Amino acid sequence: MENEPESQQTEASRHIQLDSKTRWAIFWLLIICSTAVVSSRLWQVSSVSYSEEVPFFSANDRSRWCTIRSLGDHDTYAIDLVLAAEDGESWDTIDKVMHWGRDFRPHFYSSKPTLLPTLVTYPYIALKYATGWDLENNTFDVVRWLLLICQVLPLILFFWSIGRISELVAESEWTRMFVVGCAGFATFVTTFAISLNNHLPAVVAVSLSLYALVMIWKRQTDRAGWFLLCGLMAALAAAFEIPALAFLLTAFVLCMLRSVSKTLLAFLPPVIAVAAAFFITNYIAHGTWQPAYSHRGDGPVLNVIDEINTAELGQGTINTRLRESLRTVREDLDEDDFEQAQVLRGEWPTSNPVEVESRWIMYFDEKTEPLVLVERADGFGVAVHRWNNWYEYPGSYWLGGNEGKSLVDRGESRWDTYLFNLTLGHHGVFSLTPIWFLSIFGVLILCVSPRYRLRLLGWAILSISIVVIGFYVMRPEIDRNYGGYCCAPRWLFWLIPMWLLAMIPALDTMSESRGMRFVALLLLAISIGASFYAWSNPWVHPWIYQLIGGN
Repeated sequence: MENEPESQQTEASRHIQLDSKTRWAIFWLLIICSTAVVSSRLWQVSSVSYSEEVPFFSANDRSRWCTIRSLGDHDTYAIDLVLAAEDGESWDTIDKVMHWGRDFRPHFYSSKPTLLPTLVTYPYIALKYATGWDLENNTFDVVRWLLLICQVLPLILFFWSIGRISELVAESEWTRMFVVGCAGFATFVTTFAISLNNHLPAVVAVSLSLYALVMIWKRQTDRAGWFLLCGLMAALAAAFEIPALAFLLTAFVLCMLRSVSKTLLAFLPPVIAVAAAFFITNYIAHGTWQPAYSHRGDGPVLNVIDEINTAELGQGTINTRLRESLRTVREDLDEDDFEQAQVLRGEWPTSNPVEVESRWIMYFDEKTEPLVLVERADGFGVAVHRWNNWYEYPGSYWLGGNEGKSLVDRGESRWDTYLFNLTLGHHGVFSLTPIWFLSIFGVLILCVSPRYRLRLLGWAILSISIVVIGFYVMRPEIDRNYGGYCCAPRWLFWLIPMWLLAMIPALDTMSESRGMRFVALLLLAISIGASFYAWSNPWVHPWIYQLIGGN
């Protein structure tokens, strides 16, 4: 081939096919290298919280570890004992809520969904019995081993499933190696592997479900087990990342198009089981079916009281008429309760300052839930609401009056600015990980080309991506915070397996040209650099945000 023209050499190299054994020898080399690097980082995990050295990096992972420690050591989801044991400091977290428990007293709880911490608690209990270690006295050892078991080992399944997908879909060996290399080194999945989070297990679940879908749609198998795997993993993805419900529904429809009976008998049962586990653990923890993060507003209206002097109310005065009216909705209140009651201005964040001034919270003793009083917009009377905002408690980080809150956590006021920064700006999907430009090109090919037999899946990937990004862009201002302190748009990580599949047609096309391969490798190098930038701590702002002076 030495004397052949470059175009002929490129075409010939594109059609060189390795046998499966050789291909997977290379895949496993990449997988082992990535896993070894992540594991070595794991044993260097260390951060400082209130002058104490801890194996956590942020309020986000501390919140989950508080639940795991409380469940494993105290058999309760309430994290008060954990916070008290550490003097409320090194284990403290802003990602907590407060509500009244079954003992009719207020308790702190993690604001994170309960299923994932509950699942991690079981290996913690096993490790505690096997070694005698616990999270209070052997914090570093326990955290590192649990991260290895619950995050690094599942990460291998992500690499493996992406390798299988590339083997089934890609036509070029160069493409297959590129995709597996991207999975191992060029995304923020591995960056976050050293910190307990819901994004990594969601990525693993989506990748395995996607692999099952590819097997089903490329008619590689007609076994019901693949439908079961697809449903189980898609359901787990939705349990770990609520917006992944879009993927779950899409997978259900695609499986129905292949086989109604297998979908109903194999796909659906694990979905129901995962949903039951999600809601039952939540109910055990909080006494309600709704997750903690959905309790961010006033409860139902209990009564509307006319002729209330709001000026007196703002001064903390509870007159006789107000007392009598409140007793009609809360028979448990007596005169002593009103004597001890405190009326404080509500501080929950809102874009309308006037609305903040027209809300008050009436606190009683420890055993009595507060009431919320809201001046009606029409000016006639005050509506009495059941207290339901679990984030609104004295000292809460999320209160509107907290001047120490990060600029990011205050939310982006303009949706168009948020859209730009989330895609091409300082927290941008494409600016931080430019290999995803290849996915845009590739998914368009996938949607129209009959060559890959995955056109419907291509349209599904495109639609899900647009819907999910649109969902976050159109959230209320307080939620448009880029995921807080983190090195990349973490809420979109679970889309990564789909984007890796989507880039395959683009890479197959680019593999025919040496120049285009160079462009792809350049994008890969930039993406690897961005993921390694936060290698020691993923809970920092992206390098672009730091470069422009963000805080």
